[in-house]
Amino acid sequence: MTKQSPKPGDMNQRMWAVAQQAAGLDDSPVKDQKAVERGRLGGIARAKALSAERRVKIAKTARASRGAKAAPARKAALGRKVPRKRI
Repeated sequence: MTKQSPKPGDMNQRMWAVAQQAAGLDDSPVKDQKAVERGRLGGIARAKALSAERRVKIAKTARASRGAKAAPARKAALGRKVPRKRI
């Protein structure tokens, strides 16, 4: 999934936002670097805290969820007839 730009989608609004940022008048919030670092460590700490059994259960749940999303497309692909090449 691609991240969306924090700037507006309309070209005029985007140009205004870029001009404001270039002039130093941008009032968008600045992220606290220490908070960003702690956020990165959160996933690692959670992985260490989880038991192997719990990690496996989470992975199986995620796999089932992805499979359920792909099932309609897979059924549609299997249901259509594919022409065979004549030799």
